[in-house]
Amino acid sequence: MAPYRWLALGFLACSLASSSWLAAQPPRKEEEEEPGVKGRPVVPVPVEPDKKGPMPKADLAVGDVGTMAEEAAKAGHPAARDLFRSLSVPYDLLTSTFKGGAIYRVELLTLRDLPEEEFTVKVLDGTLTKTVKDQKLKTGSGFKYTPFELLVLERVEAFLTRETPTLEKVDQLDYAARAVAAGLRLHLRLVDSNKRVGKAWEEVGATLKARLLKLQRDRFGLLVDLKEYDKADELGLKLLGKHPESNDVLRDVYGLQLLRTQRSLKDPKDEDLVKLREALVLYERLPGEKKKDLIESARRRLKDRAEVLIAEAKDLDAKKQAAAALAKLRQAEALDPELPAIGDARARLRGKVLYVGVARLPEMMSPARAGTDAERWAVELMFEGLLQAVPDADVVRYRPGIAEAMPAVMPLGRSFTLPRNVMWSPPDGMEGKEIADASDVRTTLMLLRKPGFRERWCSDGLDVFREIDRIDDSFRLRLAYEHGVLEPLARATFKVLPARYLQERGKAADDEGFARRPFGTGPFRYEGRELEGGREVAVFRANPFYGQRPGRFGLPTIREIRFLVPTASTLPADVAAGQLHFYPDAPPDVAARLRAEPALKDVMRVATAKVNRRVHILAVNHRQTPLQNDKLRQGLSAAIDRDVVLKEQFRGSDLKAHVALTGPFPRTCWATPPAARDTPLFKPGAGGLIAEGLAGRPGVKLRLLYCDAEPKNGSVCQLLKTQIERAAAGADGKPVVQIEVMGMPPEGYRNKLYLEHDFDLALTTFDYRDDLYTLGGLLDPDAADRDGRNFLGYLAAGTNPAEADRRLKRVVEEIRQYRDFTKQVKEKTWDLHGLCNQRVPFIPLWQLDRYTAVHRDLEIFLDNPDAPAPAERLDPAIMFTGVEMWRLR
Repeated sequence: MAPYRWLALGFLACSLASSSWLAAQPPRKEEEEEPGVKGRPVVPVPVEPDKKGPMPKADLAVGDVGTMAEEAAKAGHPAARDLFRSLSVPYDLLTSTFKGGAIYRVELLTLRDLPEEEFTVKVLDGTLTKTVKDQKLKTGSGFKYTPFELLVLERVEAFLTRETPTLEKVDQLDYAARAVAAGLRLHLRLVDSNKRVGKAWEEVGATLKARLLKLQRDRFGLLVDLKEYDKADELGLKLLGKHPESNDVLRDVYGLQLLRTQRSLKDPKDEDLVKLREALVLYERLPGEKKKDLIESARRRLKDRAEVLIAEAKDLDAKKQAAAALAKLRQAEALDPELPAIGDARARLRGKVLYVGVARLPEMMSPARAGTDAERWAVELMFEGLLQAVPDADVVRYRPGIAEAMPAVMPLGRSFTLPRNVMWSPPDGMEGKEIADASDVRTTLMLLRKPGFRERWCSDGLDVFREIDRIDDSFRLRLAYEHGVLEPLARATFKVLPARYLQERGKAADDEGFARRPFGTGPFRYEGRELEGGREVAVFRANPFYGQRPGRFGLPTIREIRFLVPTASTLPADVAAGQLHFYPDAPPDVAARLRAEPALKDVMRVATAKVNRRVHILAVNHRQTPLQNDKLRQGLSAAIDRDVVLKEQFRGSDLKAHVALTGPFPRTCWATPPAARDTPLFKPGAGGLIAEGLAGRPGVKLRLLYCDAEPKNGSVCQLLKTQIERAAAGADGKPVVQIEVMGMPPEGYRNKLYLEHDFDLALTTFDYRDDLYTLGGLLDPDAADRDGRNFLGYLAAGTNPAEADRRLKRVVEEIRQYRDFTKQVKEKTWDLHGLCNQRVPFIPLWQLDRYTAVHRDLEIFLDNPDAPAPAERLDPAIMFTGVEMWRLR
């Protein structure tokens, strides 16, 4: 067996010592062997007890060793057979303390100490098989009592001191150990059967165990000296199983492992040396005296390779390949973390690469195709709007994006000026390096408002613009609105595409090839994926044209950004190596670790986003006939105890984290009426509403769809199923609504939900576009087709909407027309809140806090390079506002 596998098993044996793990260890599969080493023998260790009952303590203590008679039959050397035969019949020895006194071989005595008063013993004949007489002795003080177990030790010592030329020393030690083990077996059986009574016998047992261990360790050491590593390996496993807390055994076993690991590495790879480092650390951490020459040779080998890696890192840094240099440093640090040169090299590389943790690497990164958070964040790095919204919990603010400055006001519109040197930045060797001008803006609007696109999320809100019929100046643009808009600047944040490039090549806005290799005018451009440390990372490097624009000289400050997927096991190493600086939307369990673990909390700060417009909902498919009944939808919503789900699945020890929704909007935002913020949607009587909604039908089965990429989704849906079916229980106790929970991988989930609309209920999220909290896109009946915004099908043709549903639609449309926020928009939105709770176009669930972890060396700026911003102000939907100004100290 390969030594590294054996090391892992040995370490596991140590960690589970209290439960005698080794006794239950399954057979181990053969792996790749060292060159020239035979296959490792199977270790005959007792496993689980059989059906006859637990294995006796005696058998567990000695393993495969039999009685003295059985060992005599197996022994291959005459001297060993003589040893076992001389001990095959147990007896105790009484020797008179007077010179020339009697010596009695007697049947085994019960007590360890001879009594002071008169006592009787049964004296055995010369064959030790028959009782000659009962001998009365007046006092025990006149005799020395040697129990059989100690006679075994005396015979073993005599056997070891005898020179036997035909018997190898290693075999002699093995026979001696087996004799002591057989004596120990007998002793334990006598104790269990009450033939050796009293605590005084514990010392005898301890003496046998200590001598057995010493003999086995002596044999182990001799096997190592003879380079009989497989036999030593086998013996080491046995010792480790029986003495998992013995430092002497641990030093022996891990010393052998370190030796074998070192000798097996003829032309080692770095991953092999990492295993050598692991073996060295395990050995060095053990208390007591260790082999210094073994330690030094291993250290020297690791140090030599680490120094080579540091030199390679410096060469890569000189070639401006900072990420590759950091990867080399991390390899060097894994081999010899104490090398001073590592810290010096890392200090020189600091600030050159920003590592961002994501749940999944982005794939489709054009504004028309981005679906996951990581994909939308990638869009923010590469694409610009005319303007960019600046996250602020109190004031709505904007800054120029691709525009040269903030726009001039014109009647029902805005006038923008574009810089004359904004360049599209395709990857090297790819067409499309052209100047971006007003025609790209016009063509972007044209592509996104084509039939089949205007209904998608990427086009939401663009219907407010009038068509741009002509452009007189390539770098001036007038955006006119069809009607007055409450937040006209918010509409100018749509991402501008290299639209002429796409149009000239007959590509649509959602072209898959472009989505996989997109390019824009933003501060970074996508350079593809690379392998770093054995895992894929998505690489974004500074757009070489961005820093040439007015007001952008020398930007971005950070020259490279890498998206990677941290795991529970890599998280500490990623942070320690400077390969995780920013973790937007960190999962709650990761946020808890970053706040609690000493090695993490001093480096990463966790912030809770103040700007959070994401709500979790149960999507309702109104195309399904049963769900067109408002009473059934109301009953389903009322059956869900949201606080119970939050407590069991999300809150942990933080009872104030996350909130249950009381309507369609975030609970504490302006769109939720203050009087409704503490009115739960969970209500008694849900069963009556459900029964009324079924209108006499015997029952219905609803499919509840969820994406299994998020680990908690499955258990959350099971809780929802339980709550709904409990509320829907009929008189016979059987639910009239049955929920079938269905988990799917991300791509299949997206197809079912947004393209095929093949679901009844679905656990999903909804992100409000901005602080106006409009539902116009989600509930738009004209956007209910394939891949449309209204994947719910609410108000769509054939869904039998009631007059109250049509009233809800009218309120949504009115809100979009008004410009007076206080007297009209707020009042109408509060009306909409109540209508949504009555009509239940979707079932609101909860709003989860969103956490952002930021490295202490990362400085964030939003719109002012002289005023660092706290991470709490970042908007999780866009996240990289002002990224061109961010700095790594």
